[in-house]
Amino acid sequence: MKKRLNKKIIAFLTALIIIAGTFSGFQVTAGDYIYVDDDANGTMDGSSDHPYDEIQDAIDKAEKKEKDVKIRKGTYRENIRIWKGIEVNGSDKDEVFIIADDDETAVVKMYYDSALRKVTVRDGEVGIEVREGAKALINDCKIKDNDEDGIRIKGADVDHKKEVIVINSTIENNDWTGIYMENRKFKIEDNVILNNGKDGIDLDRDSEGSVRDNQIKDNDGVGLKVNVDGAEVYIKKNTFRNNDRDGIEVRTKGERGFVQIEKNKLYKNDRWGIARVARQAFSDDDWFSSLKIIGDNIYWENDYGNVAPVYNAF
Repeated sequence: MKKRLNKKIIAFLTALIIIAGTFSGFQVTAGDYIYVDDDANGTMDGSSDHPYDEIQDAIDKAEKKEKDVKIRKGTYRENIRIWKGIEVNGSDKDEVFIIADDDETAVVKMYYDSALRKVTVRDGEVGIEVREGAKALINDCKIKDNDEDGIRIKGADVDHKKEVIVINSTIENNDWTGIYMENRKFKIEDNVILNNGKDGIDLDRDSEGSVRDNQIKDNDGVGLKVNVDGAEVYIKKNTFRNNDRDGIEVRTKGERGFVQIEKNKLYKNDRWGIARVARQAFSDDDWFSSLKIIGDNIYWENDYGNVAPVYNAF
């Protein structure tokens, strides 16, 4: 009996050791980050007790040590580059401010497999520039008051490995477009995009992804421009309100693609709820194949009406 009991105890303890070993790899400790604090002085090595006072110093060390960056509350006047594989995390987007030191370039440039969370980015030529071919995540940020685009996403092969995700963020008061994107795999979800000097979002041809659950309002141009040529884009459950032109503009230069517009609210835009613009010949069959406007969108008080006839701009 004692032998059986001892065997059970040994087996139980062995299982605990295995479980502890398995989960220890998921624990985040202070040693997993390089720290930044704008009040830091004296010895600076990026540790929790001796943080750097500049974000770029922390990113450069994080790249060498294969760690991520944690930014404490403060104002940081610099332009940063987030290198491959680095995540930069602020404490809160209303407490961490990255303000351009050089206002003739992007405040933040993001490289492959990088992430930016919980910061405010402002006062640059561009707020955030995602470099050509780079996979990137922008989450719970505020991008505002930049001279050109809030977020500018350069092109890449349309591939999950090069996907750009913009979620839970506010993009406002930029002089050009809130989000301008070249051909990409992408997700733009749960954002507030407002008061930008041109359009809310502008998606170039050959893009593939979703625009979902966003509030896109009070922009000086169109709420969302999307080029259907070679694209596969799903526009669902967004609100397009009080934009100075159309809520959504679907445009083409003559090549079929696929855009689906479903369960959106489009109201009080200064022109059409949904506009269709052809810059090259595009037949009725081409439009029927390339644009699906599902019947459960809700429209009201758009100045010109709900869905525009095709405007041939050639």
